[in-house]
Amino acid sequence: MFKSVEKIAEEAYNYYFGKNGKEVDYKKAFNLYSKIAKKDNYANYILGMMYYFGQGVEKDYKKSFLFFSDAKEEYNNVRCFLGRMCRDGLGRDKNLEAANLYFSIGAEKGDNNAQYEYALFRAEDNHYPSDLMITVDYMNKAAIQGHKQAKKWLDDNSTVVFEQIGNMLQRALNHFRATPPDESLAKYWAEIAGEVDNGAPMKKYGKLYQELGNEYNKIDDDVAALIWYRKAAELGDEYSMYCIGHRYRYGQGVDKNEDTAMEWLNKAAKKGSTNAKDAIKEWKAEKKTAEKAAKEAEQADEEARTAVCPWCDVEVLCKLPPKKNEIIKHSRCGKSFRYIDRNKSLKYDAEKEVQERNRKGEEALSEALDYLNGTNGKPKDFSSAIDWFLQGAGYGNTECMVRLGNLYYQAQDYDEAEIWLTKSANLGSIESMYALGVLLSASENSNPKYTLAVEWLRKAVAAGHQNALKYLNLLGYKQ
Repeated sequence: MFKSVEKIAEEAYNYYFGKNGKEVDYKKAFNLYSKIAKKDNYANYILGMMYYFGQGVEKDYKKSFLFFSDAKEEYNNVRCFLGRMCRDGLGRDKNLEAANLYFSIGAEKGDNNAQYEYALFRAEDNHYPSDLMITVDYMNKAAIQGHKQAKKWLDDNSTVVFEQIGNMLQRALNHFRATPPDESLAKYWAEIAGEVDNGAPMKKYGKLYQELGNEYNKIDDDVAALIWYRKAAELGDEYSMYCIGHRYRYGQGVDKNEDTAMEWLNKAAKKGSTNAKDAIKEWKAEKKTAEKAAKEAEQADEEARTAVCPWCDVEVLCKLPPKKNEIIKHSRCGKSFRYIDRNKSLKYDAEKEVQERNRKGEEALSEALDYLNGTNGKPKDFSSAIDWFLQGAGYGNTECMVRLGNLYYQAQDYDEAEIWLTKSANLGSIESMYALGVLLSASENSNPKYTLAVEWLRKAVAAGHQNALKYLNLLGYKQ
């Protein structure tokens, strides 16, 4: 019976790992994987393992190397096995350059076994080429992923690790200070040093920590600068304490926090930092100046919001600065006054004010009519009549507004006529309602003004204007 590659691969997998009710049987697994070797990368990978460890078949490193190579390096630890065979001459001649390449690629891909092997490979002087900093870096990477041998190596070689952290820090500084600087490599070595040096800061490297903080500060990388300043500060470096305080004060690389900033500046000052002492002194002076300015602004605002009540001669504090001629009611005495300026206000009687406005409006109407009709010794003067009507309208005189609307209508200035008829109609003038309706009805039916015309005519009818009713009927509307 024909079986697909997938079915054979599944059966082989069950025999190799003892899954789904099958007992581990390397020979059956070997035979099944061999059938699909050229069609399945995973089969090539497992066959490489079986020849390497002698599982279900005699060990054969040459064949193992071929099958691992045919797996097309799809699996990370394939590179680790290929590297070991090149390094140790298993199934092929020794080739340290190829071993270095296989281990480095596997390590970069994240295989912790390849990271461990690459680290060991670079630690031995007889390999290509030796670099203890790389060794420490990749041992640390493998250990972070749980590689027990890598962790043991780091523990057993703590002195080497300690020295290489210093070398990494110095190499980072060298790249920062090169001509021209190489920020990319500088950051690379600084980050590796930071990963390896993940415990308590080492006193021996306090100055290097501070200098790295300075270099990151120069390139405006506030977050990284703060990391290295913290390490140095934990070892008592006063300048780093000052720099941390400065960053908290201005929110550089960290959320702004004035309390924490002052705490760090005080620590630095106690250590003798002149920078910190000057910063604290300057900060206190700034606060004092700011407090004084705020107080003066508050006083100025209060003065701007203060008016003197002329009824009881008491200062009144308003919510907002009052404007000239604004009417203010004093809640204490219950009376109102007109604000002129900070030191002057006038008593205000609402009823008398209305009476005065009405009187002036009537006077203006009388003058306007005299100039319009040439009565009471006044010559006929249309321009003067308009001026007096406008003055009377300003006092709220409805008759002046009506007259203005009609005069502008007669002069065919329909825009101005509409303005004054609308104002007087809104104040209750029935004649203006009718006149406004007639004026606006000249618009097209689709124009919103035509609808408004009908509304004003209906209001005039409701107020008893007979001509308005006739005009509505003429337009085809019934009340």
